[in-house]
Amino acid sequence: MSFPLCSLVIVTYNQEAFIRQTLRAAFAQTYPHLEIVVSDDASTDRTWEIVQAEAASYTGPHRLTLNRNERNLGIGGGAGKAIQLAAGEILVWNDGDDISLPNRVQRIVDFFEKQGPQTMMVWSRHEPIDSNGKVLGKYKNFKKDARKKARTLADIRRRIRIPFGAVTAWRRVVSDSFSPIPSAFGGWDNIIAFRALLMGKIAPLPEVLVQYRTHNASTTNAPAADDLVKDYRKRAIHRDAWFVQAYSQYLIDLHHILRVSPERRSELLRIERLIVSQIKKWSVSYEIMTAFPRLSLGMLARALPRPEFYRYFLLAPLYRLGLYKRRKG
Repeated sequence: MSFPLCSLVIVTYNQEAFIRQTLRAAFAQTYPHLEIVVSDDASTDRTWEIVQAEAASYTGPHRLTLNRNERNLGIGGGAGKAIQLAAGEILVWNDGDDISLPNRVQRIVDFFEKQGPQTMMVWSRHEPIDSNGKVLGKYKNFKKDARKKARTLADIRRRIRIPFGAVTAWRRVVSDSFSPIPSAFGGWDNIIAFRALLMGKIAPLPEVLVQYRTHNASTTNAPAADDLVKDYRKRAIHRDAWFVQAYSQYLIDLHHILRVSPERRSELLRIERLIVSQIKKWSVSYEIMTAFPRLSLGMLARALPRPEFYRYFLLAPLYRLGLYKRRKG
C-alpha cells in the first residue's frame, strides 16, 4: 500500500479551552506520512500561545506547519488560507474544537484507495460531544443522511444536500483546480463539496472518525420572546443572502469546468439551469423579506407565488406564542 502525504488542516479562532485537546488528538494520528497544518485566524485569547507551546513540545513523526494570520480573515478567508498552506495529496479537515480519532487519517486514505480515483471527497460519521468532552449520544441518522447527500453531480438536480466540512476530506486537485475560496463567504465547505462533485464523486464512510463538539460558543440559543418575529425575519434575510452567494459561486465554478471540459457541455448546462433557478428563487425571497412589510405592487406580484411569503405569515404568530422554536447550529 502507498502512503501519500496527507494534510490534517486545523483552523483555530478563540478556542483556548479546546485547542490543546484537538492538537494532541492530531499528534496521535497513526497514519505515517502526515502533515499537520495549524492556522490561527488572529485569535484574541490564548489559542495561539497554546498552539506554539504544544508544537514546541511535540517530538513525534508528523510534520508541523504553523501559521497565524496578521488580521482576522473570517470563516471563508481563514479556511482558504489554511487550505493554501497544505501540501498533502489528501486534505482532511479538523475544526479547532473537534477531536479526530487516532485512526481517522488512516481510514480515510484506505477508503479513498478502495473507492478509486473518481472519488474526490469522502465524509464520515461523527460523535457529538459537549464542552467537557462528554459524548452526547450516537449519530443515528447516518444511513438516512447518506441517502440525502449528493454523491454525484446528477444528484444536485434532485436538490440533495452536500456534507458539512467538519467530517470531510478531499483530494488536493479539488482545491488546486479552482480560484481561492471567497474570503467573505462563510460556507466554504459547501463550495469545496460542490467543486468535488464537478470533478467526480463524493462517498460516505460509515465509521465514526470525528468527535464533533457542540457548546455555547458554536451554537445559538433561542431568542427572547419580544424578538421572536424580528429574529425570524433576520434569520430569513441571512439565509436568503447566503444561498444567493453560494449558488452564485457554484455558477462561477461550473462555468470554469465548462471552459476546460467542453465535452461535458450537455451535462453541465442542465445543472446550470437548476443553479440559475435557485439564484432567482432565493433572490426573490431575499427581496421580499428585506422589504417586508412595505411591499410594492410589483414586489407583491412576485411574492404571492413564493412559499416563503406564506411561511412568514404562518411562523410569525407561532413565534409570538412561543409554539415554534428555531433549530440550533
